[in-house]
Amino acid sequence: MLVLVAAVLSACSPDAVGALATPTTTLPVPTARPVTPAPSQTAEPLSPLQGTVSVWTAWEADRVADLSDLLESFHRQHPRVQISLSYFRPEELLEAYGPAVRDGVGPTVLIGPSAWGPSLLRQGLIVDIASRVLPAQRDAVHTLLWSQVSDAGAVVGLPVRTRGTVLYRNRNLAAQPAATLQDLLARAAETSSRFAAEPVFDLGFEFSGAQLTPCGGTVLRAGGGLGFDQAAGVCWLALMARFRQAGPLVFNSSLDRVTFMTGHSSWLIDTTDALPVIVAALGADNLSIDAWPALDEAGIPLSGTVWTDNAYFAVGTLASDLEASWALVNLMISPEGQERLAQADGSWFLPVARTVQPLDPLGIQAASVLTEATAMPLAANIDTYILPLERAVVAVVARAEDPAVALRRATELIRNELTQSPPGG
Repeated sequence: MLVLVAAVLSACSPDAVGALATPTTTLPVPTARPVTPAPSQTAEPLSPLQGTVSVWTAWEADRVADLSDLLESFHRQHPRVQISLSYFRPEELLEAYGPAVRDGVGPTVLIGPSAWGPSLLRQGLIVDIASRVLPAQRDAVHTLLWSQVSDAGAVVGLPVRTRGTVLYRNRNLAAQPAATLQDLLARAAETSSRFAAEPVFDLGFEFSGAQLTPCGGTVLRAGGGLGFDQAAGVCWLALMARFRQAGPLVFNSSLDRVTFMTGHSSWLIDTTDALPVIVAALGADNLSIDAWPALDEAGIPLSGTVWTDNAYFAVGTLASDLEASWALVNLMISPEGQERLAQADGSWFLPVARTVQPLDPLGIQAASVLTEATAMPLAANIDTYILPLERAVVAVVARAEDPAVALRRATELIRNELTQSPPGG
């Protein structure tokens, strides 16, 4: 164990990434627990697995510590495998990865957002693992989450952690969930009227893009191209305009979170990444993560957005190192590995495995809601879609522009861009 801890922590020094990144943050040292050998008449056979595994991640320090503990367990099972773990600041990880792989000094495994996958594959920086994925592995992971590693027939990585957008409720201000959107907006407006200058909801793409789903559309079709017609698009923008009733709105800002955490808003649309800070501000007993309300009394509900953190396998990796890396990541997505990550003390890790639940009740609520969410669109050229659609939402919501006009302008911009780039990226 001490050998592995030394290897893990030495990989977190500046030497682990050379001149490609800012010196990495010092990680908490996992506490070594005493191990009592089980009585045995014969020694267990030594695992034949060999190779070197290098993992790069930008997870939070506590989650890195949990991952380090899992790597220790893997090393005990496969003592011939050399393992290192390097932590990067989120804004530095992707920037460091490409040059490192091209120079032959990168990791064997990169853990990063699903949005990175298509672009990394097209740049020739990760391996298509479609031929390696077995039916048992597919069955172990929630079906919806495979959308976050599937790109034009390729499988760009393996999903290891669930993230997404959910609806938080301050139970002190709203004792019961909202049944319909009108109920949500009216009750939010009642609270907002006391704090009229403070933002209530964020209509950035992480939330607004998913609302094409209840309108019968989607952002893009498989293989690229618009996934909505005029009717669905106008329905969507008109739906976004209804949120003006709730009070002041923002786009891709944290100001609505501040309003919620200071007790000035009943509901908050935010990512699951915000769970730790929201719980610290309001207390777990005062919070709920609600199911999305319906558009009307008998309608389809609103939707959150779901995406994943994936394990990507670097190109140029030696065969023995790839096999060892594959075995490690398979431990990470197995029920055993997912349980250890999701049920560690203080963990807000949301699992990808069907059979595993988080330890905390709020985590259980979040994980349940995200299984019914809309998958984040996956394409290397996704900004071609996002930017014009976000501008359309701003035009309709903030400037009261006609939804049909705003939609027409957005679709023209997207189609013009698509004629200059391959479908889907």
